[in-house]
Amino acid sequence: MHRKNAFTLSEILITIGIIGIVSALTLPTLMTKIRKRTVETQLKKTYAMLANAVKHAENEYGVGFDMLEGVNHYSSEQSAQVFDKYLTPHLRINYKYSLEDCEKLVTVYVQNNDTPFKSTTPACYSLSNGVSIAYFVGKQSNIYFNSLSIYLNPNFQHKIAGRDSFSFDIVSGDNGLYIGNDAYKKSTRAKLIQDCGKNESRFENPLGIQISPASPCSELIRRDGWKINPDYPVKF
Repeated sequence: MHRKNAFTLSEILITIGIIGIVSALTLPTLMTKIRKRTVETQLKKTYAMLANAVKHAENEYGVGFDMLEGVNHYSSEQSAQVFDKYLTPHLRINYKYSLEDCEKLVTVYVQNNDTPFKSTTPACYSLSNGVSIAYFVGKQSNIYFNSLSIYLNPNFQHKIAGRDSFSFDIVSGDNGLYIGNDAYKKSTRAKLIQDCGKNESRFENPLGIQISPASPCSELIRRDGWKINPDYPVKF
């Protein structure tokens, strides 16, 4: 008679244990990479949608047209009027948020800090790709604001700046309007990393305006070619 070669119960249990240990060590890293790739893709596509809407508006109203003509105060109604006139016709929008739901949407936290940051009097919209945005225009001390915030996970209760939410400005440049970050356009990459990694819910940007880390984080990813590099300070 010949003995059949087979694994013993102890050998099988040891093998399963090794597989479990390897999975426990590698799975978190794999999931982090997947989350980063998802954010990169969603953010790049949403940015492209918004940039395309701005260019369509320029085709209609002229290159470098003044989006903020007549803007003289803060209000969600004024933000909605400007957005609906220039950008809504060129976007696929599911619905517009109520003021109450908009306030919940724009409540964002910073990693390692439970003090929320809220944008002031924006108008909020849900886009066809499942991402939501908040648009804000206003004027304070002769400084005009023309800002867009992107919320990749709008239903999250604890949205983190630089991971779930990102902020840009609609800026007037030499070749017309574009979406960037006006306060950080001259900042070094080291400065972007420094400000993106701050755990303060509010701090002053290079123009002395109170913001959250979502702005420098957004500019950092944009400059890095829509990639979240290993030195990106917000954890996933």
